Amino acid sequence: MSLPEDSHPTEARRAHDGAPSAADGGLAEWPHVERRSGLDRRVKRHYVFLDHRTGFDRRKRSWFFGTLRDNSLVLIGLLVVLNVFSLIDGVLTALELTMGVAREGNPMLGNLIETNGFLAAGMKVVVMIVVSAVIWRWRGHRSILAIVPLALALYAAVLAYHFGSLAGLGWL
Repeated sequence: MSLPEDSHPTEARRAHDGAPSAADGGLAEWPHVERRSGLDRRVKRHYVFLDHRTGFDRRKRSWFFGTLRDNSLVLIGLLVVLNVFSLIDGVLTALELTMGVAREGNPMLGNLIETNGFLAAGMKVVVMIVVSAVIWRWRGHRSILAIVPLALALYAAVLAYHFGSLAGLGWL
C-alpha cells in the first residue's frame, strides 16, 4: 500500500498496522501504535479497601467472652464443669426414672428410657460431649461462647430441681 508523500508518518504506521485512520473515522491525533487486543478493551478496575488499622490494633474486648476466647484453661474448666453437670443430670434422671419418682420430659429420650434408663443417661452425656467439642472448635466466635454460661445456668437449674425433688421426697 502506498501513501502520498505528504502524509503523516503516523498515518503510514496505521495503514501498515491495520488501525483505523482519520479517513475511516479513527483517531488521527493518536501518535502511537495500537497495542490493545481482544474484544473487551476496557480497563478493569479493582476496588481496594484502604483500612486505617495496622492489623495489630485490637478491637474492644469483652471481659467475659474475651477471657473465654483468650484463656483456654478457663474455657476448658467451664466445659468440664458443664460435662460433670450433664453426667450428674443423667445419673439423677436415670435413678428417678427407675424409682418411678419422675418421668422424662424429652420425648426423644422417653423412648430410649423405656428400653434402658442408663443408656438414655449415657446418650445425654455423649450429646453434651459433642456440644463441648463444637464449642471448643468454634471458640473464636463470641456467639458460640455465649452458649457456655447459658448451658451452665440451665444445668444448674435442672440440678437444683433434681436435688429439690429428691430432698422433698426425703431421699437426700
